[in-house]
Amino acid sequence: MSKAVANTILEGFDKHYRLFREISAHAHKHFLQADWEAAKQAAISRIQMYDQRVEEAVRAVLERFPDAAKDEELWRQIKPIYIGLLYNHKQPELAETFY
Repeated sequence: MSKAVANTILEGFDKHYRLFREISAHAHKHFLQADWEAAKQAAISRIQMYDQRVEEAVRAVLERFPDAAKDEELWRQIKPIYIGLLYNHKQPELAETFY
């Protein structure tokens, strides 16, 4: 179960990073077009996005593994597995903060 939980957390981070890059690309386009209101909204979305994605990841873990919240030993096992998943990741430092 430890590996499955670690993978679920990483899936949440990967979703966050993909959406963050998409919004950033749109923000750049808005900036080039001098669409300041849209650029501002993109900046606000990027700021709020991290917390939203963390909350989604927590919900996903608890929905898939309802007993995980109460099992401290499980979480001690998950952390090194999660870190191991980051060795070849494009954003390992940022992904580590998602844990």
